[in-house]
Amino acid sequence: MDIKQEKEILIDPYSIFVYAIKSPLTRKKYEGRLNKFFDFTGIAGETLEARCAAFEQKARADANWATSVIMLFLQSLKRRVESKEITGATIRNYVKPIKLFCEMNEIAAPWKKIVRGLPRSRNYADDRASKNLECADEGTYKVQERRP
Repeated sequence: MDIKQEKEILIDPYSIFVYAIKSPLTRKKYEGRLNKFFDFTGIAGETLEARCAAFEQKARADANWATSVIMLFLQSLKRRVESKEITGATIRNYVKPIKLFCEMNEIAAPWKKIVRGLPRSRNYADDRASKNLECADEGTYKVQERRP
């Protein structure tokens, strides 16, 4: 493969995005979440590569459009958090591939502004009791309050 062909491959927005991902499992998860984002935004294309190219072209033409669709997508996820369909950490997992795609393809987006309104994730699972029982000596239990 000569240098001209290599440049064409690296110029492809999808290839640049994948270049930044080290783990194959992470790549699979990021691709799935990016596809869901493109479904929401209405970006057409038969393959993820085509959809990446279409989004990149449209985002470069109108940076405000890109910021708006990202925020609308995250607001839809935020509503799902409020209805307890998903957790706040799930939203952060959707932000990561979108942000990586934009950063790797040099698409300007105000990320501080975008993530500012997102809910914070919890450090514990919702299905656990609000108090931990800590075993003390001789079979007695001491209740320890969980701090939010």
